[in-house]
Amino acid sequence: MKKIVFTLLILIGTFPALAADDEQAQSAYSWLELIDTGKYEESWNLTGSFFKGKLSRDQWLHALTEARKPLGDLRSREVSSVTETGSLPGVQDGEYVVFIFTSSFEGQDSATETLTLTKENGEWRPVGYFIR
Repeated sequence: MKKIVFTLLILIGTFPALAADDEQAQSAYSWLELIDTGKYEESWNLTGSFFKGKLSRDQWLHALTEARKPLGDLRSREVSSVTETGSLPGVQDGEYVVFIFTSSFEGQDSATETLTLTKENGEWRPVGYFIR
């Protein structure tokens, strides 16, 4: 039994990219739920300052309506990876976590959603979202 537990701990330790703390995961899923339920303006209100500096509320509403609405209702969403990093291309160094989800919608069986969060004023806030 000790050997099995030890092996499991070693395996868990070799996959840090699949771990996210509860606060990060809760922030990601709560924000995505706003999008899933059509609360696009609320989703923009919760984004970080970097996001708001790159995309106005109206631009976000238009882009999200064009990209997300045609997909229809969410069927499933599973985390395929989580990566914590201190730097990303094109942004200043900071505290970031990148979630990649494999998702399924009424209008598209397979999609990849990428959501990047950063710690801002003590809270995890979205600074990037892409769906393909």
